[in-house]
This record gives sequence, structure tokens and C-alpha cells, in this order.
Amino acid sequence: MKLNIIICGDCQIEMTNFPDNSVDMIFVDPPYGKDGIYLYEEIAKEAARILKLGKFAVFYASDYWLKETFIPCCKHLNYFYLFHSINTQGRASIFPRKIFAGAKSILVFSKGKAVPTKWIPNVLDFHQKEKSHRKDNWEQLVDDAKFFINAFSKKGDVILDPNCGSGTTGVAALKLGRKFIGIEIDSEECKRAEKRLNEI
Repeated sequence: MKLNIIICGDCQIEMTNFPDNSVDMIFVDPPYGKDGIYLYEEIAKEAARILKLGKFAVFYASDYWLKETFIPCCKHLNYFYLFHSINTQGRASIFPRKIFAGAKSILVFSKGKAVPTKWIPNVLDFHQKEKSHRKDNWEQLVDDAKFFINAFSKKGDVILDPNCGSGTTGVAALKLGRKFIGIEIDSEECKRAEKRLNEI
């Protein structure tokens, strides 16, 4: 299995090529909205096979679709905890509910029983705005990824991001001394991710 690479393809297909028990952690930000809901269960199902026992899968999740994403994941993985990251780039407007969302939710699951490497808070606030490398400006914080990777893995572990976008998870993983595999279906995002990884 090649490491520190970006695989340009569909994660539903590419993840089936991974050997059983070959990944130490999954950190992923699936597309928000109704069209991306199905990916949560697809990723969770493969995670239950390719994650090593006692390892974690971390999902960004929209509060609006929380029930639709959380329950399917629970069919395949053990629920661990719900985390929140304060929106450093302003509040998102949830028009159907008339809510200003001031934080992003992150769902953490495990394969079997598991605990993090140390005590950790469940609310994150890094107080800064990062330059976005994505064309849609939906890029997540490197500090979010570093926090979870540091808490739920150790140096030398293999971190997988099945929807890696512009490579934020990979940047965090390499900076923390982990190995990384990213999967991305958008060829332009693949190029951005590869460029960022090559700069580490």
C-alpha cells in the first residue's frame, strides 16, 4: 500500500482496494447537504473493515442533517463523542431553521472500544482564519485536523481522508509525523492537495 499520496478517484471504489485492518485513523469532511448524506454510511461501512481494532474515524457533520448521518454510521462503528469547533470565519446561515451556526460539529466513532491518547476538550476554538486553498472556500482548519490526529493517533500511524479536498488532513498528518493517504474525486482538488503535500 503506497503512502503519502493522493488517489484521484471515487472513495467508494478506492476504499474497497484497501486491505483489512490497514488504517490507523480516518479523518473526513464529506460534502454537506442532502446529496452527500449517503457517503457517511458508505465510509463508515468501509471504515469498519479497514480500520485497525481500537482506532478512530472522525467525521465533520452538518447539524441540520445530524440524524441522517449519525444513525447510519452507528450501524458500523461505535459512537465515541461529539465535538464542536467554533467557526473562525463567521457564522453560517441555516435558512430553513433561521439559525446562525457558530460552530461545526465533528462526530467521532471507533472500531471496538477505544480511548484517546490523552484528556481532550470537546469544544475547539483556535481564534484564527486560514487562507483557503479550495476554489469553493469550504476548506477546514489545519488546526482542527492536527488536534484530532494528535489525540487519536500516534507518530508513524496511517491516516486516511476519503474526501481529502485540497489536502488539509494530509498537511496536518505529515506535520505530526504520520503517514497519509488521501482520496479525492475532483482532479483540480487533487492537484492542489499534491502541491500542498509536496511543500511539507
